[in-house]
Amino acid sequence: MSQSGQPASEDKTDKLADIDTRLFNSSVRKAIEVLEAFNGGAPEQTIGQLTSATGADRSSVQRAVYTLQKMGYLKSDPETRRYRVSERMMDMSFAFLRADRMVEAALSPLALLSERTGDSVHLSRMSGFDIVYLLRWPTGMQQHFASLPGRRLPAFCTSGGRAMLSLWPREAMIEFIQKAPIQARTAKTTTDPDDLINMIDAARERGFARSDGECLIGETALSVPVLFPGFEQSGAALHVTFSADKYTEAEIEKKIIPPLKNAGQMLSQMMNR
Repeated sequence: MSQSGQPASEDKTDKLADIDTRLFNSSVRKAIEVLEAFNGGAPEQTIGQLTSATGADRSSVQRAVYTLQKMGYLKSDPETRRYRVSERMMDMSFAFLRADRMVEAALSPLALLSERTGDSVHLSRMSGFDIVYLLRWPTGMQQHFASLPGRRLPAFCTSGGRAMLSLWPREAMIEFIQKAPIQARTAKTTTDPDDLINMIDAARERGFARSDGECLIGETALSVPVLFPGFEQSGAALHVTFSADKYTEAEIEKKIIPPLKNAGQMLSQMMNR
């Protein structure tokens, strides 16, 4: 599941297609799937809900939940018998963010971009068929979950995903679009594969990608890709998001695109030193 409550677009079947059964631990898998059930599902869930979400048998889920609770990764409400993730889960996020060199490098470009545009700015990375937000610098009133790091969105309909794919070899990009699970999120979401390929081709030529109301009605997002070792089959992007009626097209061209491109170039240079 995604943080928006819709299915995550990364296919778990692909990740498990090539495993060594001598080494693969099914118990660990079940515990991880219990934790993943909270990622987009209800923030508090019963054993029955977790059983339905994971597809595992009830006794296996009970053992996984008990173990995770004893280790401090789940908390329970004795009255409702519902479980939720604990603050200890933040340790895993902190470990990743601390180890990711791009997160540290992006702080200065993001701060400068926010100052020059006055709008919300973000850093995201590719993860399967999704993008994942690593840093978010919101301004104004935004939905709480929409401003949190760790949120996933499908790459095909986001400006960030399109910006990243614009750096891929074209054949690989086309294959990605053809395999990606494509489902409209709003009435404005582009879902035709040929149209998506054309939009990514246009992003390659212009140096930035755009999404208008395709993930959130009334929001425009512009993104530039970040060049770093290995970007051809992965990717990162810097984003600026703002209300769709905030700027004229001329103002976007003058006020938003130049500092966005400069920030992307700055971060790319820092990642390639």
